[in-house]
Amino acid sequence: MNNACPATSGGKVVFNRNIKKATFNVIGLLFVIAAFFVVRDRIARRIIAASLALFVLPFLLFTNLHAIHNYYQTANSVFLSVAVGVAVIHVLRERRLGRGAVGVGVLVAFVVSNAVFFHNNYFDLKAMRFTGAERTLAVASYVKANTPADQPVIWYGFDWSSEAAFYSGRRSLTVPDWDRLELDVLENPGRFLRSAPSAIVLCPTPRHDAELARGIAERYPQARTAVVADCRIHLL
Repeated sequence: MNNACPATSGGKVVFNRNIKKATFNVIGLLFVIAAFFVVRDRIARRIIAASLALFVLPFLLFTNLHAIHNYYQTANSVFLSVAVGVAVIHVLRERRLGRGAVGVGVLVAFVVSNAVFFHNNYFDLKAMRFTGAERTLAVASYVKANTPADQPVIWYGFDWSSEAAFYSGRRSLTVPDWDRLELDVLENPGRFLRSAPSAIVLCPTPRHDAELARGIAERYPQARTAVVADCRIHLL
């Protein structure tokens, strides 16, 4: 999964990551706009308005988060999809087109649009086969097989991704590459963990590689070390 991407403008974030994906480009949005002019059902209009407000609110509250990371918008799309769905149904109903060829055509168009978008953007990921040899799965599998279930694990080199920790099934502290935080955790793990770690996983990091390796060797001289992919797993 792509955890982060270059920051972009707010308009491009909303359009490219939500409207384009969830509303058949702008066709669905046109139905939403039309609903406020042609739909007489007040409850339907309120549902559409409330859904739009809930869609926009996270962008206003967490602007930088949405600009940098490209997956938080998935939750927003739920509200946008509700607004579009209600708008399409009620606009077609007001014009008495819902049960005719136009209604069927609109339904088919939205379904085909979603299917094409999914195939072009996500099908390869869905169809991907995992053999266990991939780095994250291999490291997580080794940790799971060689550490007690009731003790935490410290992970270096995964930034703040929770993938390896999740697949290992262990309580974990995944240390991001923030200034001296990597070294601070190693020097004083009790400040961050309630119990002693059972293992430290050291994968290549942008900073402090040599210092971390030296610090682990000095602090845990009796640790048993295994190498999986390009990661060193220190069993404490």
